[in-house]
Amino acid sequence: MSRDVIATAKSTKWLPSQRWTWISVSLLQMVLIVALEAVIGVHFAKLIDTSDNNVNEGSGKSIVLYLFIFCFSQVFQVYLAVDAALNQNVIQVIAHSIFVVCLFTFSVFQFFQIREAYMIALDNDNLLVDPTKINFQTHLFPPLLSTIIILALLAIFYAYWAYRLYSQFDWANYRRVGADPAIQSIFRLYQTFIVLLKLDFFFFIAFGLQFLVLVRIKNVEFALTIFAIPGLFVALLLAFYAVRYENRYVMAFWFLGLLLAVCYFTYKIVRIHSPSQYPKYEGSGKFLSFFAALSLVMIFLSLVTSVLCARNFGKGLRDRLDAKPSRWNLFRRFGIGGSKDGTANGRGSGGGGYNSSTPPPNASIDFPLDPMGSGGADEPVQHPPSDIMPQIPSSPAYDYNGNAQRNISLVI
Repeated sequence: MSRDVIATAKSTKWLPSQRWTWISVSLLQMVLIVALEAVIGVHFAKLIDTSDNNVNEGSGKSIVLYLFIFCFSQVFQVYLAVDAALNQNVIQVIAHSIFVVCLFTFSVFQFFQIREAYMIALDNDNLLVDPTKINFQTHLFPPLLSTIIILALLAIFYAYWAYRLYSQFDWANYRRVGADPAIQSIFRLYQTFIVLLKLDFFFFIAFGLQFLVLVRIKNVEFALTIFAIPGLFVALLLAFYAVRYENRYVMAFWFLGLLLAVCYFTYKIVRIHSPSQYPKYEGSGKFLSFFAALSLVMIFLSLVTSVLCARNFGKGLRDRLDAKPSRWNLFRRFGIGGSKDGTANGRGSGGGGYNSSTPPPNASIDFPLDPMGSGGADEPVQHPPSDIMPQIPSSPAYDYNGNAQRNISLVI
């Protein structure tokens, strides 16, 4: 057995501890940052009036909303971390690290925006308490600075840990779609698109929530935002379906949705910087511009990745994914999708694999019943065709599925 294969097999022995370290740090980050944001929110509410009647509404009411969005972002980053670790998705691990860098940038914006809101309230004599008792320097500066430092250190940690997880998670991709370099490249592009959809969801929802709070109910922008949020959710689901099951017609609707999103966010940016709207966005325009810019970047990346994924339709990735589908596939749970011939993929009524009624080429059916119990009671095990998994080492150190055996040290 080659040294590279032995090294990869040995590395899988301590992979779970790395994954749980990644998840644990992510959970710790959420607890610390949410606690700090709660402290910031309590002191800010004591200092500045955030009611609708406040003349400083743009700096007060909007800041409270951004504190909430920042807390929501911590929950979202935990989801990214857990989902990436459990599914061994190397692309999402990298995306999570980049997302934490965005949170660090957000924390810097938050520091200056809250300081600006405090100074505006102080100049207008709008503070609710005596500034000698509660003020920015003694009550807001420490938690704001702590948030920036923690996220900066965590961004460095995640970058290092992502590097450590890269080779182990790449091995999982090798086992799932095979050793064909072309299929590996297509699969990475597919994973990138799925991760972009998740990030689209966060940035679009966060941007929409801001306008639901900052825009008056009778304004036409409110109705437009109300319509855009559920429409966005449906569009993201359709985009996932189109790429996963290689449906060009649904993908065309997704392209149309992206073009509409470009128009929507461009219109919002123009409104934010319109002189007539300045009083409404005073103290919040920088945050809104920040989210609008990130949203447009995500739209551009999603558009480019969508085109590249559409060009790869019919090149074999769907067959590999159907042969070993995810247990959390929402569409399969509701009977949507399935194999190319319209039948359900899988042995019997469960799981993935090949159509049990039509054995694939080179399939072996002279084996006993499936030991994992994934098919019917009298159904034999069918092996995948030889072109699906030619990369499995023919070594006693590996089982049929390509998993490294524990007694690796006994192999000569």
